[in-house]
Amino acid sequence: MFDLKLTLSTLFLLTVTLLTATLSAKKSYPNCDSIRPLIDWFGDLDCRKVPSAESLTFLPEENAVMFKIGKDVPMISTSWKNEFRDNLRPPIESEYNYHLETKFYKDGVPKRDKSIVVIQWHDRKDGFDRLTPEQQERAQRSRPPLTLRVIDHKLVVILWNDEIFDAKGGVGNGKILYTQDIDFGKWYNFDFDIKWSAQDSGQFKFYIDGKMVVNYKGPIGYELDIVGSYFKFGFYTVHPFEDFGSMKIAHRNYSRTRLK
Repeated sequence: MFDLKLTLSTLFLLTVTLLTATLSAKKSYPNCDSIRPLIDWFGDLDCRKVPSAESLTFLPEENAVMFKIGKDVPMISTSWKNEFRDNLRPPIESEYNYHLETKFYKDGVPKRDKSIVVIQWHDRKDGFDRLTPEQQERAQRSRPPLTLRVIDHKLVVILWNDEIFDAKGGVGNGKILYTQDIDFGKWYNFDFDIKWSAQDSGQFKFYIDGKMVVNYKGPIGYELDIVGSYFKFGFYTVHPFEDFGSMKIAHRNYSRTRLK
């Protein structure tokens, strides 16, 4: 009986081990697997949108990751991307703090009339099939609720919600909440406090190096959203790289904390 129990116990442990290994394998991304163990703040970030192993460089002295992109990097989908993603979809009316430190490098910055996304919260419509054809068309055209971009060599924070979408037809830069010149080569400490709601109860506070520069109250995102948006950082652009060659940016010490 003892041997039988031992055998069953061993089989159970082997099954769990194999299952864990299988699940882990599904989350393996060759382009960033070699760098993930070096990043003590990586946590459960998703790096499937890293286009090549050469597009990331670990900076040990700064505990940071440099993201690179350019003509030699393969195209993903219809856009250029090199980013990490936090797949959490926060409940509506929940409040979260997102912390990230970022350094901008002057070489490879796009021309004055081009735009690069470096930080973004992206909505995704759950239960797409439940929507009417008109709602599906609107959902497919919706813009990310909150974005930090580099435009005209400035940091620009952009908001989208239903009212802004209707006013602009989903075209352009939405509502600009904040802009400032970039101090290249400096580490910025960014803190974003967000209460997720497409109603008037929504709130967004943005801090740079501990100083509040945005205190917005009102709708964030869209009525069709049944949860909040997932977070991603790195960079992303739809402009041809002939416009600006290559680009690099560094991020470090990402964290997410639930406030309420």
